[in-house]
Amino acid sequence: MVISAIDETLYQIFELDFWFENARLRLEDFCERVILERRTVNPIGECVLENSPEGLLGRTNVPMKNAVGLIGEYLDSGDIKQLAGYCLEDIKPTMETLWEGRRLYEKTRS
Repeated sequence: MVISAIDETLYQIFELDFWFENARLRLEDFCERVILERRTVNPIGECVLENSPEGLLGRTNVPMKNAVGLIGEYLDSGDIKQLAGYCLEDIKPTMETLWEGRRLYEKTRS
């Protein structure tokens, strides 16, 4: 795992790259851009990544826009139930799974 940071007074950036054996998923500009690249073999036999022509089918909303909308609805109504599934405690099981995966990965690297 590689984490990089810069001083946010310079500019804000939030990007994630997920690397797989046959693809890379890139989340850029606070998830405004989602790019799927698939592994392919070029004419001289090298394995390279190319933009997937089908992209991510079915993607109809932008996560950051969705988050702003949910927060706005909550602020207007004060009803915390509107944020069900989106609060920090709701992602704890997912993060624990990711951390366990990292621990297992690190064990195999040693």
